[in-house]
Amino acid sequence: MIDTILKAFFEHKISSEILSAELNKQIKKHYYNTPQKNTSEIEANNLFEIETKHIAFILTETLKGKLTFEDLNKIASGLLFSDLFYWDSETETGERIAKIIFE
Repeated sequence: MIDTILKAFFEHKISSEILSAELNKQIKKHYYNTPQKNTSEIEANNLFEIETKHIAFILTETLKGKLTFEDLNKIASGLLFSDLFYWDSETETGERIAKIIFE
């Protein structure tokens, strides 16, 4: 599932190349309507806070050519539609994170 793949990437457990390959696999599975686990089955009580360092890491890996703009779109969608990730949109930093992810 995209949630667990992104979390592993943010925790530096997988490389950008593995992330990109896994995102492509997951999107194809979803496209072909393969059953997916829901987030409550994965880690209902372990929310992962997105911080500016995570956004900077994604963008740096993209500038290095390790992630594509297509990968960025998949990551942003994964973050926006996931119940696992959060950021505090009430703060200035959280507002910037939300804006970057949305755009």
